[in-house]
Amino acid sequence: MLPTDATPSGSQDDQLNGWKEIATHLGKSVRAAQRWERELGLPVHRIKTVAGQVVFASRREIEAWRRTVEAPRDEAPPDAPVAVGPVRAPAWRIWWTRGAVAALVVAAAIVGAVLSGRVFTPERPVRFQLIGQDLEARAGDGRRVWTYRFPADVGPVSAEYERPQLRTVQVADLDGDERQEVVVLVQKGATSNRTTGVETIDVFSEDGRLRWSYAPEMAWTFAGRRFGGPWVVLDLLIAGAPGEGQIWVAYGHHTWWPAFVVRLDAGGRASVRFVQSGLVYGLGYWTHAGRRYVLATGVNNEYARASVAVLDAAAPPAVSPQTPGSAYWCDNCPTGTPYRYLLLPRTELSRLSKVPYNAGVAVGTSVSSVQITTREWDTRDAAAMYRLSASLEPESVDFTDGYWHVHRELEAAGRLSHTAEHCPERTAPQEVREWSGEGWRPIEVPVRLALPPGGGSR
Repeated sequence: MLPTDATPSGSQDDQLNGWKEIATHLGKSVRAAQRWERELGLPVHRIKTVAGQVVFASRREIEAWRRTVEAPRDEAPPDAPVAVGPVRAPAWRIWWTRGAVAALVVAAAIVGAVLSGRVFTPERPVRFQLIGQDLEARAGDGRRVWTYRFPADVGPVSAEYERPQLRTVQVADLDGDERQEVVVLVQKGATSNRTTGVETIDVFSEDGRLRWSYAPEMAWTFAGRRFGGPWVVLDLLIAGAPGEGQIWVAYGHHTWWPAFVVRLDAGGRASVRFVQSGLVYGLGYWTHAGRRYVLATGVNNEYARASVAVLDAAAPPAVSPQTPGSAYWCDNCPTGTPYRYLLLPRTELSRLSKVPYNAGVAVGTSVSSVQITTREWDTRDAAAMYRLSASLEPESVDFTDGYWHVHRELEAAGRLSHTAEHCPERTAPQEVREWSGEGWRPIEVPVRLALPPGGGSR
């Protein structure tokens, strides 16, 4: 199942696009569907892009949510812990001994909750939030269900690093038991000055029990130079149907450019799926012709270009294509090749910016295509958006209004000799390079919308 506010599953049959489709599926008005999201925790996802906010939902998630909210409130799973809360006085017909036993059970539950760091009430949570050292779970009406308090040296991850798509709390049914797992990213052992803590992924059960934690300990060697932790989480994606959910994590070096992608199963077992000579800022999930893919976008430092690695979820681990003998050649990385690997060209704005490369910062999906957003200036608003087909081939490129706004500022400053209206990038195709396994081949990608600057809605 998909995480809350996450990228879509990629299944065209499962996805509902926009509030109108969601409301139609529910048999309600758009306003009613929006109210259900606010008050009852209707699972609705959002993608923030430079073009605005995309709203979508999963049919399977909505049906699972319906079973949850329609279930009797006093019905608890057989292995559920005793809830801490008001204890009803026993009816006069119940024997005193039975009441005494019940009191002992409640007392034991209270002690257990205190010792484990959890405080909870008999209600099924639908919303989760990390506030300082506390992970809070709340019901659809906003009431707090349970709180898990982390130790004193644990807290939110640092804001020092660029993480365009990252959400630090996500929810999914990873093991198929029709209960949600809560995936939380925290930092442990940090100092008060520069980030030196270890970022860990903690997975909780729906009732607030810590199931497992993960932090990578591997090191990679490039041209004889070793790069070890601590590793920083740049993005986290949960992909797959209930019971098949996998956590994909993009890790980057805390100072330098090496990055890698790890896949975690429902039990916390990790496997490295991809290593790159450059950071990976965004992950996305896609299915096509019965196969599952994870897209990793970022930058390839050797080529100083934005990159997109398409990883077949069933294929062996892969490494980004680099020049043998260069400083970016990995000595101990996997030897597989990505299903597809693209380098996206720098625009004229990128070449004038303070950063020596452009970078892929977001992966978005629709019913029939994937969108890769690249940052082309010092701010994310000035961006290019590459459209990939259902088979993940480059189809077109477009530029945001923010891109043309920066263009006009550079014109006024005398740094560009032509106007935005006469910019060659509005009509000339962009040359994308694709790795064939033996070398690079150029792909000319046409501009999709050559709108007058400021004339679009992006």
